[in-house]
Amino acid sequence: MKEIRLKIDGREVKGKEGDTVLDVCLANGIEVPTLCNLKCLTPVGACRLCVIEIEGEKKLNTACTYPAREGLVVRTNTESLNKYRKRMLEFLFAERNHYCMFCEKSGDCELQNLAYKFQVYNVPLDMLNPKLPMDSSHEYLTIEHNRCVLCSRCIRACDEIVGLHVLDFSKRGSRTMVTAGLGDPLKGSPCIACGLCMQVCPTGAIFDKFSSYKFKRKDCEKISTVCQECGLLCPIDAYTKNGNLVRIEGSNLDDFRVQLCRLGRFDVIYGKPPRILRPMVREGGELRERSMDEALKLVADRMRANFPNVICVASAKYPNEILELFKRFATDVLGTMYLDSFDGEWSRAISRSSQGSWVELGHFVEEESGYSIGLSKAPYGSWEDAECGFNDIQRADCLISVELGFKVQNPIHSQIRRAVKGGAKLIIVNPGDDPLGEWASIFLKPSRGSEAILVEAISRAARGRAVDLEDVARECGVAPEALRSAVEILRASKRCIAIYGAGLVKVGGSRAVSALFEIAKEKEMVNGRFGIISIKPSSNTLGAWRLMVTSAEGIPSQKGKGPRIVYALIGDDDSIDAKFLSNLKPDFLVVQSAYRSPATSMADVVIPATTWLERGGELIGQDGRRHLARKVLEPPAGVVGEAEVIAELSKRMGKEIPIPRAEGIGVEVKGR
Repeated sequence: MKEIRLKIDGREVKGKEGDTVLDVCLANGIEVPTLCNLKCLTPVGACRLCVIEIEGEKKLNTACTYPAREGLVVRTNTESLNKYRKRMLEFLFAERNHYCMFCEKSGDCELQNLAYKFQVYNVPLDMLNPKLPMDSSHEYLTIEHNRCVLCSRCIRACDEIVGLHVLDFSKRGSRTMVTAGLGDPLKGSPCIACGLCMQVCPTGAIFDKFSSYKFKRKDCEKISTVCQECGLLCPIDAYTKNGNLVRIEGSNLDDFRVQLCRLGRFDVIYGKPPRILRPMVREGGELRERSMDEALKLVADRMRANFPNVICVASAKYPNEILELFKRFATDVLGTMYLDSFDGEWSRAISRSSQGSWVELGHFVEEESGYSIGLSKAPYGSWEDAECGFNDIQRADCLISVELGFKVQNPIHSQIRRAVKGGAKLIIVNPGDDPLGEWASIFLKPSRGSEAILVEAISRAARGRAVDLEDVARECGVAPEALRSAVEILRASKRCIAIYGAGLVKVGGSRAVSALFEIAKEKEMVNGRFGIISIKPSSNTLGAWRLMVTSAEGIPSQKGKGPRIVYALIGDDDSIDAKFLSNLKPDFLVVQSAYRSPATSMADVVIPATTWLERGGELIGQDGRRHLARKVLEPPAGVVGEAEVIAELSKRMGKEIPIPRAEGIGVEVKGR
């Protein structure tokens, strides 16, 4: 953008064409007080605290909305401006109940900080105090209307970032409130419990129930890391106090992932199922607690007796350091070729479907020199090199969504909603309900199991191939008119992006995914890639694939010679299907898990494991980039890190293997 020069408070400063005066001030270290402004939101000038004087103009203007231009002369810090700001603060304190000593936000409140700055020690005005209600109907959040300053940050965040516009103003005058829908309580509204409204609130008007009166930033340790509930790896700030997690917030207001989701912001704090704190061994048909030494001795003895007929399978939620160590344990210590991740079938299907596409792009995974684990060139084809990124969703004129499969709504849903608001057409293929249903131009609900047939037919028809859409509609149980409309929308689009989840892969395998690739290959490329995005099942699916922990062929189902030993590294992955383990037909099953589950109930030996908050390491996210996770909490007493357990098992098997460490942040283990 073109550079501009202007004078602020006697200083000549530089800005860019399109900046507001506040943008230029912030870029040049000039402090201007604000309350309603937030860099990620559209400025509205509601609080009137950022008022400035413009040479040649009689009235005061708000810096957050006034466009900067060449040669502008601005004053931001005069006696009259500061008197005006102090009076505006007095009005705000007089309007509602802002008795700081009773507010849970005291000490972290932007309004309170401004009052100290402008020396508002008393309010020489009549106190209105209209006694507004409190909305505590929501599971996680409370809205205290008496502390609201009507800045509209929460409303704009819900609309512009989340894409829902659940919140808005209701009533008028001194009784104006922020409410959901038509003045309804938050519970029962379309709120998805992302908590962004709470994070952007400058006062104690919106707060979460768990950390209420427990959380002051100055009393907490802030640890910047990534949420590992899914492959988005949203950047977060985790706040701990006395060794306990008290709050999670999105790190970067400019990143669409600042929204987080219910799982990443609240559920990890509110608690999970009871932890497994001691090893358990099956005796007499029941699991009984035993010492770690006894449990590991039994496991090592059984593995040694059945060497190398041992199957090793791991959750792709683990960081690269743990997965690499697990791979070395399987191949170097046990000598087994039976190694896989729980995401294996998904990864193999995607690789097969995209093998032709990624070669066309000329993209290959380069050798990762200097990395202690040694991620190498992926041997089976790197499907992530063919896919576009989530930010590219805003560039599409058409989106086709097929069974995204997320447990809760998250930033991807918000990206899609924002694209639809911008004019993109949305086609949904999902046999069940879909949170984006009301946003769709066409919502196709095929009978369960026929999704792949429908997707393949749409792909052929959209590319001009002969398809009897009437027959397909009858077979799949959808309206022929809706199917024809979907095909026409796809044909007319120039830049289409297909987003699909594990459900399509499960029922349609590589053929169904290949059909989406065929659509993408006939449309305009997005940043040099195809308009296709796969929702990876786990937070480190790509890491497991690149490290070749995920097998290219899978684990054969037939029995080998002698008993079959299965070692399942599950951790805190609650998506593991116990049927997967039963299909391996184990004669002796070892499960390392943080929580009780159907998988642990099948096990012969259960070993405690950590959660993602209790370990650090490197992960490869949905976008194919490395992300470093930092350890947030110490494991409970008695829970030993996975790396330490694997190293000890290796030693008992007669071969020691080195424990890899993450760069600077470390997987917290002790060598033996």
